[in-house]
Amino acid sequence: MSLHLVRALPGTSCALAWRTYPIPTMTRSQNMLERAMRTERLLALLAFGTLTAASQATTITVNNRWPTGEPPTAAIDGFAGKYLNFEGANTGILVTPAKGATVANSIKLWTADDDSGRDPGFYQIFGTNKVITGTTFDSEDFTLVSQGMVSLPTLRGTAGQTPLDETRSWSKSFENTQAYTSYLVVFPSVRGASTTMMQVGEVQLGSASGTIFAPGDSVLGVEAERTIVHFAGPKTVAPAGEETSSFGIMFIPDTQFYSRYAAPAGGNQFAARFGSNPFEVQTEWIAKFANQLQIPVAVHLGDVVDRAGTAGEWDHASLAMKTLDDADYPYSVLAGNHDVMNGGQWSNER
Repeated sequence: MSLHLVRALPGTSCALAWRTYPIPTMTRSQNMLERAMRTERLLALLAFGTLTAASQATTITVNNRWPTGEPPTAAIDGFAGKYLNFEGANTGILVTPAKGATVANSIKLWTADDDSGRDPGFYQIFGTNKVITGTTFDSEDFTLVSQGMVSLPTLRGTAGQTPLDETRSWSKSFENTQAYTSYLVVFPSVRGASTTMMQVGEVQLGSASGTIFAPGDSVLGVEAERTIVHFAGPKTVAPAGEETSSFGIMFIPDTQFYSRYAAPAGGNQFAARFGSNPFEVQTEWIAKFANQLQIPVAVHLGDVVDRAGTAGEWDHASLAMKTLDDADYPYSVLAGNHDVMNGGQWSNER
């Protein structure tokens, strides 16, 4: 069983690219489903925010929106104490390492000591060889080095000048051969859908010769005016000066066995064995992340239940879809043959 995401490319009125994302048919927890869905393949199809398609430019500004004891310097000081930015998504740091030009090929993050919903959910690394002066910068002066999902553990870090704990970290390697004198690291999204803050215990870039950032390097806390969009696939560019939106559509196909075997007549098999029901977990994931990932609508492709005449299956399906109702999230349902046929007869024949 799977969820499907269709991607509408900037400047177009139709879907030009699609991917299928497998979902575990039986899962022990919502966290397992989130890990299955929060993949780079998913985010490679999503461009966050509205963009001016002709240039995709945005302004990066030093925003001075952090507590006195949790400044940007705390992100590269070698200790677990965090950097917190009150503006949340699209914030980060701009670092000019004292060692000069380096070739970054890895990123490593550590968790902070507070609410895990503030943790980065997606990262972007940009490099520049321009001299960093002033408090505003143009994204066109920066080159994308790497981007992708962040999968920090939910284990919390500690406050203050305490040692970094590797069990509270996440890292990723990437390909890059270009050296840069300054690096911009921004987080277009955070783990929690409703939080208005971003926090990180430590940020480190690595090269073939070791770590790049060091305590004492020039570091600025920054905020992007809107997310810097870099989409690798083909796109149709809108006329200069016109804005276009980028969005996804979530498809939910063939949940009939979820409904059948979660219902009393089916033995409540999922909950009894794994502690959760897949249909409910899927709609909970959509309600939680749809706004963050700009997925404005979900479409159920039919076969909501397996046996149209079994009331318990409809009860379970209704419970799962109620999550979207409660979230005021738009969706549509297409009736499948299992939804209108029972015992070999169509609904209008019974």
